Formats: sequence, C-alpha cells, structure tokens
Amino acid sequence: GWLTLDAYEGTVAPMGGSYNLGVNFDATGFEAGDYVTADIVVSSDPNVGTITIPCSMTVMGDAINPPTDLEVILTNDVTGQVDLTWQWTADAFQYFTVYRDGIFTGTTTNLYYTDFLPDYGDYCYTVVAVYDEGQTSPAGPECIEWPNPTMNIDPYTLYGEVWPDHQITLYTEISNTGVGTLTYEFPDYIGDRFDCDYQVVLYDDWGDGWNGNSLDVFVDGTLVLSGITISSGSGPEYWTFPVSSGAEITTVYTYSSSAWPYENSYEILDSEGNVVADDGMGGATPSGIPAGTLYATCPTPSFIITVVPAQGYISPGSTQTIAVTYDATDFPVGLYDEWLNINSNDPNRLEDSIYCEMLVYMPGQIEGYVTDCNTSDPISGVSVVVDQWSTMTGPDGFYSI
Repeated sequence: GWLTLDAYEGTVAPMGGSYNLGVNFDATGFEAGDYVTADIVVSSDPNVGTITIPCSMTVMGDAINPPTDLEVILTNDVTGQVDLTWQWTADAFQYFTVYRDGIFTGTTTNLYYTDFLPDYGDYCYTVVAVYDEGQTSPAGPECIEWPNPTMNIDPYTLYGEVWPDHQITLYTEISNTGVGTLTYEFPDYIGDRFDCDYQVVLYDDWGDGWNGNSLDVFVDGTLVLSGITISSGSGPEYWTFPVSSGAEITTVYTYSSSAWPYENSYEILDSEGNVVADDGMGGATPSGIPAGTLYATCPTPSFIITVVPAQGYISPGSTQTIAVTYDATDFPVGLYDEWLNINSNDPNRLEDSIYCEMLVYMPGQIEGYVTDCNTSDPISGVSVVVDQWSTMTGPDGFYSI
C-alpha cells in the first residue's frame, strides 16, 4: 500500500529510552490531487496502552480543485432533513461524493444535496469532487446535531363526573422539555373513527369458484363492499369493513342462474370472530341477510368522543392544552374507564396512553316555592340560580332544579 513502516516491531530501552521508526508514503499509482488517510496503531508488551497516529497523504501536481465552503443545515427537526451546500469553481469533473461520518451517502452533480438522518444524534459531513484523475481532498467536516424532543403529559389521569346523557370536557397538557420539535397524535381520533371491524367470509363449497355469484355489503345503507367474489379452490377468503356499534348491516347476494345455489355460502363475523349471520349455507334462492336483522355490537363502547387538537407540533419549551370530551349517552349510572392512546416522535416514548375515568351519576334535585313575604302569595317569573344551574318560577311560584 501507500503507507509502510521501516519496522513493525522493536524494543525501547527502559528509563527514558526512545526508538525512531521510519514512516514511508508512496504515491505510486495515484493521480495529482488524490487524498488518502490511514491510522498507525502502536501497542505494547507488557500492555501499558495503545497509541493511534493518524496519517494522510495528498498527491501534489497540477491542482484539481476541491469543493469549498461546505455548509450543513438541519432544515427539519421533525423528519431529520439535512441540506448541504458548497462552492466549486473548476470544470471537467465527474460528480461530487457526499459522506456522513465517513460513510458513503450519495453522489450529485449539483452544488447541493439533501439527506435524511437515520436517528437523533450528532453527525459530520464531508464532500469530495471526483475527476477522471481521481478525487479531491474533502470539504469539511461540517457537523450538526439532530436534538431529541421530550414529551411530558400532565395530568396523566382524567376523571370526570357527568349526568346520564350529558357531556363533560376535561383538559390535560402536553409539554416539550427537549430541544427538537415534538410531534404527537391521538391515532383513534384522526379522521373517521369506528368502534370495531366486522368481516365477511366467502366459502366455495365445491371448489369451482362462485360461478358468477357476488355479494354486496351495506352499513347503514352505505355500500362498503361491492360485488365481492371468491376464486376457485382458494379456500375461505375474508373482507374487512369498519362499523360503529349499533350500525345496521345488510347484504345483497346476486345469484347466477348458471350456478348451483348450494355451491357457495358466506358468513359475517363480529370483531371477536363470532359468526353473527350467514346465508343459510346455500339453498334454492339465497338472497342475503334480510335488512334490519343484524346490528353491529362492538365489545367496549368508548365514552371519549373528541380529542382536540388530535395531532400537532410542539416547539421546544412549549405546551399544548388538549381538550378531551366524555359523553355519557346510553351509559347507565356507574364508573367507566378506558385508555387514551398517544403517539409521538420522542424516541423514549413513541407510544403512551392517558388513563380516563367517567363517573355517571344521577343528579340531586332542589325544589320549592317563592312567595311574597308580606302576603304569602306565589310569585311567578323569579329567576332561581344554584351554581351554574338556573330556572324560573311558574305561575304558582314553584321551581325545580
């Protein structure tokens, strides 16, 4: 290779002795402007330590211009996007090569390059120009840091008391005590939300396909699966569709007159895999599940109906207030709980959850009469206020809150 030593072992005298070792560079086979590096590692016996000596060689001659003025900027601390720019004034080159921490990252013929970091941390970049004669010495290294965001949630438990068929809104806060931008989302409350999934299972009982038969599935009158069929010999096939608890599921079975009606069948499974309806396993004129006979039942209805905002960005040192609304509609008196899931880009808390409790209780009642203190006659139209509740007395002076 280009780097050799006069000797690869030797002895050093005790009490301040020294040993001169010749180090030789050889540019044979290199082109002008080539730049190479290597390390000399010196160990000892007995082992009193190891010394690493960095070496580099630049081949002189007609200059081939290297890139200069390398700048590296973290332009998006959420995605880890890094933008590099540099200067270069020569011509007749092939391309630039970009290295991240000494590892090849990519090539370009432009004076700029975009990279995406694999994880949070510190990184250093170099750029070299590649000519027909070889590659130049590097521009750089230029280093950047992709800092960690840190998510904190307070409070971690949300407890609310609410009357039957009423709502209550509670609040928690997400703060970012890290350096990078924090992203968060409550995945169950982004876009359309359904309580559970149902499945249609098609069976080809004779192994020759559905012979022109097909099935449509409707949820509350909306077509969710259109003209599904099964191929010959494939075994049972499954189609999943989302529903809300209480939704009406209906099907329309299109029967081909050229097929034996009992060759094919289908079933509908709930979210726990139980068969909740079928077509009677074929028959003379299978026509699907009659409308109105199947309603979706999901295992655990959610009392959380909205989370606002359900997703967002939080800059370092900032806090976002989250409003969580409970709805006690159709919940009997009692205590209910569920977990509110949250995802983030905090590397230590990519997934987390908030414990939510809702106590549904029957409210107390206050009633009475308002009368004239002199005549004892009832007084109507008097406003009666108890905390946030109010009412008016009737013609007989009676009120009830």
